Amino acid sequence: MRILVLGGAGAMARATVRDLLTAKDVDAVGVADLSLEGAKAFVAGLRSDRAQAFHIDVRDGERLRRLVKQWDVVVNETWYELNLDVMSAAIAAGVHYVDLGGLYHMTLKQLAGHQAAADAGVTCLLGMGSTPGTMNLMAA
Repeated sequence: MRILVLGGAGAMARATVRDLLTAKDVDAVGVADLSLEGAKAFVAGLRSDRAQAFHIDVRDGERLRRLVKQWDVVVNETWYELNLDVMSAAIAAGVHYVDLGGLYHMTLKQLAGHQAAADAGVTCLLGMGSTPGTMNLMAA
C-alpha cells in the first residue's frame, strides 16, 4: 500500500508518518507539504527508503489530482478549510481519503459528497483526528 500524507511536515502529520512507516504492509509514504524544504528535512531524519518528500499546494486542484492519483490512500492533515477540496480531488482520482476533522460545518459539507465517493468506489473517513489521545484515556 502507498499512502500520501498532505501537510506531511506538520506536527500531527509527523506522528502519522512515523506510525505508517512501522506498518509492514505500507510500501511507501509520501510526505507532501507546501514547504518542500520542511518535507525534505523531515524525510531525511526518518532514514527510511520508503518515505519520499513532495511539494504541493493543495489549492492547485489539477496538480493535486495528479499527485493523489499515484497513491492508494491520501491522508489530509492540512488546514480543515481545505478538506472539501482535497476530498473532492481524492474522489476524482479514485483514491481513498482520510482527514483529521472539519469542525462540524466542514464535515457537513463533506458528507454531501457521499454519493460521489460511493460512485467512484472511494472510502472517505472524516474526523479521524478528533480529540487525539482523549479517546485512549477514556477507554483505559
